[in-house]
Amino acid sequence: MEFERMLMVYIHDCHARGLRPKTMKSYEQTLRLFGVWIADRHGIVQVEGIHAAHIRSYISDLQTRGKYTYCSRIESMPLNQPLNRRDYSRTISLVTINGYLRNLRAFFAWAVSEEFLSKSPMQKIKLLPEERQPKEYLDDEEVLRLLKSFDRG
Repeated sequence: MEFERMLMVYIHDCHARGLRPKTMKSYEQTLRLFGVWIADRHGIVQVEGIHAAHIRSYISDLQTRGKYTYCSRIESMPLNQPLNRRDYSRTISLVTINGYLRNLRAFFAWAVSEEFLSKSPMQKIKLLPEERQPKEYLDDEEVLRLLKSFDRG
């Protein structure tokens, strides 16, 4: 099945399952970008032609190309003006890339469960290791000072 057609079936199924609009929008944006990329870079329009090597190539491309340097709909560029963004072409964070991978994993798992595919190309793809910033906490003295600062009058 063509990637674009399967994407529409998937989004319709997500809606029928009651997924949140924000989740469905994230899925659709991620999958549209991937669909355009896989067609442009590898000439693949059929979902059955997508393999783990393509996903790895996509990950590598995401890590090197930068933010907003790829667009799923050329006609949206005049409206969005990606070249005017301060973060244009900056590195895409590992958190963002892992979000894309989770969305791709959900899509391909659904395609397998619905028997469109016999196996997922995401099967052996792992998330990228993320360095998390430790959160800062208030110590006991700071909490007491904060509580004392409230106007009790």
